[in-house]
Amino acid sequence: MKLVKQAVIATLLAGGLTVSAVAEVKPDDAIQYRQSVFQLYKWNIAPLGGMVKGEVPYDAELVKRNAERLEFLATLPLEGFGPGTDKGDKMKTDAKPEIWQDFDQFKSLMENMGTEAGKLAETAASGDEGAVKAQIGALAKSCKTCHDDFREKN
Repeated sequence: MKLVKQAVIATLLAGGLTVSAVAEVKPDDAIQYRQSVFQLYKWNIAPLGGMVKGEVPYDAELVKRNAERLEFLATLPLEGFGPGTDKGDKMKTDAKPEIWQDFDQFKSLMENMGTEAGKLAETAASGDEGAVKAQIGALAKSCKTCHDDFREKN
């Protein structure tokens, strides 16, 4: 996991991305960024949900891999919710205006998702299938809480 983080940082630095460059990002680019991160998140959590529901066989190695990915991915989307990203020029967003009206609450829920993803990575390393499935449920609940309050239903 540390190698993944180091690779991302090295790539950003090599590409010349700085904090000031992030501040100049167009709203559509930020919306696309956060939607892309959430798509990766969905890709990695969906098979875990299938395991909890008994739709697919439990695979401890897949759980470990995806849990590590989810832990890292949870650190990424918040920066895509900067000022002016409530609406895009061409990009559609399901983000509710309440995000920017109560950003502290939104940020707290996003951080909770990261905490739950970290717990999943720790639990997955233990190999305890029951505990892992319970933690997948806790992570899914943290996602749902944010979706209920801050995402438009389609």
